[in-house]
Amino acid sequence: MKCHQGLTDATMVTFPDSYFDWIYVDAGHSYAAVLADAFASAPKLKPGGYLLFNDFAHIDPFLGRCGVHRAVVDFALEMNWPLRLFEFNEVALHDIGLQKPEISAQCD
Repeated sequence: MKCHQGLTDATMVTFPDSYFDWIYVDAGHSYAAVLADAFASAPKLKPGGYLLFNDFAHIDPFLGRCGVHRAVVDFALEMNWPLRLFEFNEVALHDIGLQKPEISAQCD
Protein backbone atom coordinates (compact mmCIF):
# COMPACT_ATOMS: atom_id res chain seq x y z
CA MET A 1 0.00 0.00 0.00
CA LYS A 2 1.19 3.49 -0.83
CA CYS A 3 -0.19 6.71 0.63
CA HIS A 4 -0.52 9.71 -1.68
CA GLN A 5 -0.87 13.09 -0.02
CA GLY A 6 -1.78 16.43 -1.52
CA LEU A 7 -4.73 18.51 -2.61
CA THR A 8 -7.27 16.11 -4.05
CA ASP A 9 -7.98 17.94 -7.30
CA ALA A 10 -4.26 18.43 -8.03
CA THR A 11 -3.29 14.90 -7.01
CA MET A 12 -6.08 12.96 -8.73
CA VAL A 13 -5.27 14.28 -12.21
CA THR A 14 -1.85 12.61 -12.01
CA PHE A 15 -3.40 9.12 -11.99
CA PRO A 16 -5.10 7.22 -14.81
CA ASP A 17 -8.81 6.42 -14.59
CA SER A 18 -9.75 3.17 -12.81
CA TYR A 19 -6.44 3.17 -10.94
CA PHE A 20 -7.43 2.89 -7.26
CA ASP A 21 -9.27 0.19 -5.32
CA TRP A 22 -10.20 2.78 -2.70
CA ILE A 23 -9.69 6.49 -1.97
CA TYR A 24 -9.96 8.10 1.47
CA VAL A 25 -10.92 11.79 1.35
CA ASP A 26 -10.01 13.87 4.40
CA ALA A 27 -9.64 17.37 3.04
CA GLY A 28 -11.64 20.58 2.92
CA HIS A 29 -14.88 20.33 4.87
CA SER A 30 -17.01 22.80 2.92
CA TYR A 31 -19.80 21.49 0.73
CA ALA A 32 -18.08 22.71 -2.44
CA ALA A 33 -14.70 21.25 -1.50
CA VAL A 34 -16.08 17.81 -0.64
CA LEU A 35 -18.22 17.64 -3.77
CA ALA A 36 -15.24 18.68 -5.93
CA ASP A 37 -13.06 16.03 -4.26
CA ALA A 38 -15.72 13.36 -4.83
CA PHE A 39 -16.11 14.18 -8.52
CA ALA A 40 -12.32 14.41 -9.02
CA SER A 41 -11.87 11.02 -7.34
CA ALA A 42 -14.77 9.10 -8.90
CA PRO A 43 -13.20 8.34 -12.30
CA LYS A 44 -9.95 7.28 -10.63
CA LEU A 45 -11.67 4.38 -8.84
CA LYS A 46 -11.93 0.93 -10.36
CA PRO A 47 -15.50 -0.32 -10.82
CA GLY A 48 -16.52 -1.76 -7.45
CA GLY A 49 -13.99 0.50 -5.69
CA TYR A 50 -14.68 2.48 -2.53
CA LEU A 51 -14.78 6.23 -1.96
CA LEU A 52 -14.40 6.90 1.77
CA PHE A 53 -14.97 10.22 3.52
CA ASN A 54 -13.83 11.49 6.91
CA ASP A 55 -15.93 13.68 9.22
CA PHE A 56 -19.37 12.77 7.88
CA ALA A 57 -21.17 15.17 10.22
CA HIS A 58 -23.57 18.11 10.15
CA ILE A 59 -21.58 20.07 12.69
CA ASP A 60 -17.96 19.50 13.64
CA PRO A 61 -17.25 20.54 17.26
CA PHE A 62 -13.76 21.66 16.22
CA LEU A 63 -14.43 23.19 12.80
CA GLY A 64 -17.97 24.59 13.10
CA ARG A 65 -20.48 23.90 10.35
CA CYS A 66 -19.43 21.11 8.08
CA GLY A 67 -20.49 20.44 4.47
CA VAL A 68 -19.29 16.83 4.33
CA HIS A 69 -22.65 15.26 5.19
CA ARG A 70 -24.68 17.12 2.57
CA ALA A 71 -22.01 16.79 -0.14
CA VAL A 72 -21.64 13.03 0.32
CA VAL A 73 -25.41 12.50 0.32
CA ASP A 74 -25.85 14.66 -2.79
CA PHE A 75 -22.99 12.86 -4.59
CA ALA A 76 -24.34 9.41 -3.65
CA LEU A 77 -27.83 10.27 -4.89
CA GLU A 78 -26.68 11.92 -8.12
CA MET A 79 -24.23 9.13 -8.99
CA ASN A 80 -26.38 6.31 -7.60
CA TRP A 81 -23.50 4.95 -5.52
CA PRO A 82 -24.63 2.75 -2.59
CA LEU A 83 -23.54 3.17 1.01
CA ARG A 84 -21.18 0.36 2.01
CA LEU A 85 -19.46 1.54 5.20
CA PHE A 86 -20.43 3.59 8.20
CA GLU A 87 -17.98 3.97 11.09
CA PHE A 88 -19.30 5.46 14.31
CA ASN A 89 -17.13 8.03 16.06
CA GLU A 90 -17.55 9.07 19.69
CA VAL A 91 -17.84 12.78 18.78
CA ALA A 92 -20.03 12.12 15.72
CA LEU A 93 -17.23 12.68 13.18
CA HIS A 94 -18.04 9.46 11.38
CA ASP A 95 -16.37 7.88 8.36
CA ILE A 96 -18.61 6.80 5.51
CA GLY A 97 -17.92 4.80 2.38
CA LEU A 98 -19.66 4.62 -0.98
CA GLN A 99 -19.08 1.98 -3.63
CA LYS A 100 -18.63 2.75 -7.31
CA PRO A 101 -21.02 0.53 -9.26
CA GLU A 102 -19.48 -2.38 -11.14
CA ILE A 103 -21.32 -1.52 -14.35
CA SER A 104 -22.46 1.95 -15.17
CA ALA A 105 -25.98 2.04 -16.55
CA GLN A 106 -26.28 4.51 -19.39
CA CYS A 107 -29.41 5.73 -21.11
CA ASP A 108 -29.43 6.45 -24.82
